[in-house]
Amino acid sequence: MGSYLMRIGCIIVALQVLVVVHSYPIHLLIVGIEGSGHHTVINMMPPGWAKADWSPEIFLNETGGYVTNAVAMGQVITTRWGNKNVAHMKNSFPMNLPRDLLNHPDLFTFMHVPSIEPRFLFLRRDLVSATFSSARRFSVKPRMQYEIQAAENEAMIIEASYALVCAAPSRRCFVVDYETLCNKTNAAVLMKAFTVANKPIQKRIEASFMNRECVHSGHDYSSAPHFTELALAYNPRVIMYPHAAVRTPIKQ
Repeated sequence: MGSYLMRIGCIIVALQVLVVVHSYPIHLLIVGIEGSGHHTVINMMPPGWAKADWSPEIFLNETGGYVTNAVAMGQVITTRWGNKNVAHMKNSFPMNLPRDLLNHPDLFTFMHVPSIEPRFLFLRRDLVSATFSSARRFSVKPRMQYEIQAAENEAMIIEASYALVCAAPSRRCFVVDYETLCNKTNAAVLMKAFTVANKPIQKRIEASFMNRECVHSGHDYSSAPHFTELALAYNPRVIMYPHAAVRTPIKQ
């Protein structure tokens, strides 16, 4: 009996070593519409992670077309980052100008990239505030109705992407709300999203989240023209994309 238990123990140790040897670098992708609060998450990023401000390799190839081959995407990622754990921080839906609704990360291909551990942090914010935040960067006098319709279309794409990559129970998907990023509940979610296997680094990560000073990078747009009208118009529809948007708070 003793020798049998000893053999079982040796097998368990061997499997643990195998897991360590074959553990893959983690690539955490922040998923959210333009203006949903990527910069706030960047300011909260813990130690032990490499920060990718913009990651064209996860959705664009050299000619501006889409990379739909997971192996090819993985080769580019590995060439750039090697074995580092990477947080892809600024890849919005959509990304930059022009406002091309297809100019966003390819979550489905990213999920199947070999030799990495893909993770997704879905960042939710109300559509109206997020749209005001992004629109002011692209135009002095933005057409808010057009901008918020574009944001809603992207929210629907995010929701469809969530269904594709997070449908089965897994530890790859996390969801946080922009407005409550600084409370302890979301700190726990963020800590899980940024968890690593290296224990000393993990202790530094946990200390960083517990002791951090969290400051929102956004603004209060409730006094902006047509803010309340837009909120009332779009609030009933956000139930269609619960992993990308929440209801807009309206001040009485």
